Amino acid sequence: MFPEYHCEPNLKVWGLATDWRIIAPMEKSGWRVPGFVTDGTFYLSGTPWKLLQSDGKVILSEDAPFGGGGGPVSSSGEQRFILPFFKSKGGFAALDIGAHGELTTISVYDAPFRQRSYLLVVKGPKIRESVQLALSPDGSKLAILDGETAYVFRLPPLK
Repeated sequence: MFPEYHCEPNLKVWGLATDWRIIAPMEKSGWRVPGFVTDGTFYLSGTPWKLLQSDGKVILSEDAPFGGGGGPVSSSGEQRFILPFFKSKGGFAALDIGAHGELTTISVYDAPFRQRSYLLVVKGPKIRESVQLALSPDGSKLAILDGETAYVFRLPPLK
């Protein structure tokens, strides 16, 4: 189900000395949710997802490796961000049983964000999509809060 727009669906920015300007059209055919990666960099979900500078220049655009993606999680030092990807599991339409997302991969991006630095495949505990994720300020560790369980992982070094 896609949202019903009652206006022109665009990502717009403005500065103190400028008027509003469109930096990215929001396609009606795909779900586009913006999120900050750094002060001047936006993430737009969808297929493909995009990373834009505040002037609208596309820095990076990729298809999701598996399933649906979560929003970006950035380190406070703005040197790294991650994108978690979830695969739909457990649904059975005939019995009206809804599916849930399971964390399958995590894409890691290091500044200047021109390409993916690492693709981490999640093996071990089943982590569902209702989790909270956080990166340490320097981007070296990933914390995942899944219900009452907290996982902390050391990530590969910055590239």
